[in-house]
Amino acid sequence: MVVPQAPVRAQALADLIGAARQAEAPRPAEAAVVNLHCHTFFSFNAYGYSPTGLAWLARQRGFRALGIVDFDVFDGVDEFLEACEAVEVRGSAGLETRTFLPEFATREINSPGEPGVLSVTRPTEPIGGGERYASHGSSSTM
Repeated sequence: MVVPQAPVRAQALADLIGAARQAEAPRPAEAAVVNLHCHTFFSFNAYGYSPTGLAWLARQRGFRALGIVDFDVFDGVDEFLEACEAVEVRGSAGLETRTFLPEFATREINSPGEPGVLSVTRPTEPIGGGERYASHGSSSTM
């Protein structure tokens, strides 16, 4: 699969925003939905969403806020936060990593189906005005 580069995705987003404005398409009402634990195609994501694609999807669904926490990379952060700003969705970005703890090798900690594996997520960007680090969690899946 050939994935368009970030500038191509940014232009496609600008075109979508322009088309929506030109058609005077109403923006979906903001829902009381926040999902701060999404993965882009820079991490594991069964749907193959780009950072820009996730921001647009959040706008289309009326999400109040969306955050990405890719495994072990920050590759999509700038693109994602720029796209969130463009579509007027609060954005947050962080990092998720995992480690194996041998002393818990027979017990599931917080990574289902992976005994001994501890998954840790740390947000790196604020959700908008206010504190440097926003708490995270998921109230919906994408």
